[in-house]
Amino acid sequence: MAYKKSENTFSHVLYIVHRDQLYEQDMQVSKATRDDIEAAKGILGEGKDLDIFYEAAVFPDSVNMSYIVRIGDDLIGAFVISKDVNLDYYKSHFHIQDLILLNEHEKKAHSRLIVS
Repeated sequence: MAYKKSENTFSHVLYIVHRDQLYEQDMQVSKATRDDIEAAKGILGEGKDLDIFYEAAVFPDSVNMSYIVRIGDDLIGAFVISKDVNLDYYKSHFHIQDLILLNEHEKKAHSRLIVS
């Protein structure tokens, strides 16, 4: 977890999770497809979040990517990440470089959670 810098006026905390943490033996994370939209509605509800999820699942050229999380046959989560990440913003507002060597990772390797 990257805490905000002391001069930052935001009350946010930035959570950093390596993608390998998402792959537990009993839990499956996969990219959402059109077939997952109805099931995701039960988790995300109707509205803006579902619209963003739908757009990311249906249109491959979207800047966002939608995923579903299953344990067995049960859908337990749905989320959307954005490939559009402003690393300069995060460097200026959070102590992100205490947790990750940004020069060691390509810019395209970073994503931002926008719907969960």
